Amino acid sequence: MNFTTLGYTQIELAGDIRIVTMLQSLGGFMILTWSATYLFTVCQRSWRRAETE
Repeated sequence: MNFTTLGYTQIELAGDIRIVTMLQSLGGFMILTWSATYLFTVCQRSWRRAETE
């Protein structure tokens, strides 16, 4: 749950664990954007090859 969101609103975090959950959320966002960028690049290369053939 922490990899894509900040979690449920019913759970309140206190102390140092808040930093950990924020970093997990940031990491999840980065993984999501990197994956989308990679997939787009692969598709774009495939489309270019199909155009030249």
